[in-house]
Amino acid sequence: YSIQPVDQTSNLIVIPGKKNLEKIISEIKHGLIVYKFSWMAPSEESGLFSSEIRNAAYIENGEITKSVKGGIMSGNVFDLINNVSAISKESEVLSGATAFSGVMPHARFENVQVAGK
Repeated sequence: YSIQPVDQTSNLIVIPGKKNLEKIISEIKHGLIVYKFSWMAPSEESGLFSSEIRNAAYIENGEITKSVKGGIMSGNVFDLINNVSAISKESEVLSGATAFSGVMPHARFENVQVAGK
């Protein structure tokens, strides 16, 4: 084997919510919809994370208005979980290519720290 075994999430399934993604977006006054992050690896001890936003779009008054590339999102993964305000009924099969994989709906989080232009 080329690497030692590691403890990473795989085959995670999150139960979908009741609203469609369009409705969730329509309820956002100012925010981001993030399509791709760099590797997000929270600290196993504290839950702290920081990740580069690779591809996103700005939401203003319930509409996607412009593309966003770059910036940083940071915080605590446990706080994120406690600040979920909506989960979509649509899900996607995701893979991090190395280990993380799952079936995930879109989630809206409140009070997330974002830095960048």
